[in-house]
Amino acid sequence: RDEYFYDHFLHHLYHYFKVCNANGIEIKKAQKQITIGSDYDGLINPFFNIATVAQMSNLKSYVRMNFSYFLDSVNDSKKWSKELNIDLFVEDIFYNNGVAFVKSRFQ
Repeated sequence: RDEYFYDHFLHHLYHYFKVCNANGIEIKKAQKQITIGSDYDGLINPFFNIATVAQMSNLKSYVRMNFSYFLDSVNDSKKWSKELNIDLFVEDIFYNNGVAFVKSRFQ
């Protein structure tokens, strides 16, 4: 059951990068423009398997271990998926980008 919800999340990430790439936004730049908010913006139903922030580490691990394999399985991502540094991206989406966004509002 967890895998279903986690794969749904991978589909959202894939779609984000696909749209960025199609509109001329470099993958390295796009990687710095996305973060996870508390409202799971873009998801209609919350994940049943992530009831609290304590379970976010499970999602983070899943993304780190599976996102590159997922992208490799999708034909139209092969052109740009190798530009994505998965380890850096995982740290960015789960922490760095959110912190950078908040800090930018206090300058």
